[in-house]
Amino acid sequence: MIIDCHVHACTATPGHGRLSEQLLKQWNVRFMRWRLGIDATDGAALERQAEDKLLGTVHGADKLDAAVVLALDAVYTRDGKLDEANTHLHVTNEYVAELADRQPKVLFGASIHPYRPDAVAELERWAQRGAVLVKWLPVVQNFNPADERCWPFYEALAHHRLPLLCHTGGESMLPNLNNEVEDPLLLIPA
Repeated sequence: MIIDCHVHACTATPGHGRLSEQLLKQWNVRFMRWRLGIDATDGAALERQAEDKLLGTVHGADKLDAAVVLALDAVYTRDGKLDEANTHLHVTNEYVAELADRQPKVLFGASIHPYRPDAVAELERWAQRGAVLVKWLPVVQNFNPADERCWPFYEALAHHRLPLLCHTGGESMLPNLNNEVEDPLLLIPA
């Protein structure tokens, strides 16, 4: 069985996610949208075009059995408050779970920021809903994977036998909020 375990979704529809104006103006995002043929500017149309391109690619790959489409949780502060000003890309778990429900070749990759006050409860919720992994992007989501606040989350991941897909190093498409958390050694507690 061949599964692509790292496929990104993009949406700007309220309730499904968000793309910041700053991100939409970046040259690399404009280029990527042009290259993919996504010319819509409003949220619903942009989401439809991005989803059509994603699903067309997944379904058109004959040798691909499935693809894990990834949510990306918002940024949260150290004290667990939503940080909308620094959230440039947000793709909700709800959106990706619904997409996986509708498409047999799509698997649900959840994203849960570990500083959320409800992080472990959210993990429980999305594990029951069919998540096959959890995706983190610390330099963009602004948290330290070695922080003790992550340890209960690691225990919950182990309990549910869910892998953690965690980006290390820098990130070129999204604004980096904390370059001090690039080091893969920060994942030793995981």
